[in-house]
Amino acid sequence: MPLPAIDPPPPHDPTERVLITHLEGWEVRDFALDDSRYGYFLRHGFLHLQLWHPARGVSLLTPSRLTSDQYEVFPLAGWKRRHADWSALRSQVLREHAVLLPSLVELRAIDRWFVRRVALESEPGHLRRRL
Repeated sequence: MPLPAIDPPPPHDPTERVLITHLEGWEVRDFALDDSRYGYFLRHGFLHLQLWHPARGVSLLTPSRLTSDQYEVFPLAGWKRRHADWSALRSQVLREHAVLLPSLVELRAIDRWFVRRVALESEPGHLRRRL
């Protein structure tokens, strides 16, 4: 499978984010804590993660208000595509890019640790904020 002919547009450009971990051949990326977008996204419910597959040039954003609470992949059918059905999206990415997205269980675990936990801890009155 060839890499995409165009560079990923924001918010799918992996160079805008830092690598936080790996998951089954995918890089899990997020904005750096000192990036102004991180604080803005946190305050406005836009926090999400990017999974980037460097060998295939495929980007996946996890659901947030930014993507109308759906997964968003680039490129899919030539551009950005949103999908709420993980199984259908996983099949479509496999067909088009010959790469398997991580399992939904693994993705949810990563999302809970790096996104949902941070959002919860930022809420006023949260136990960790009081310590």
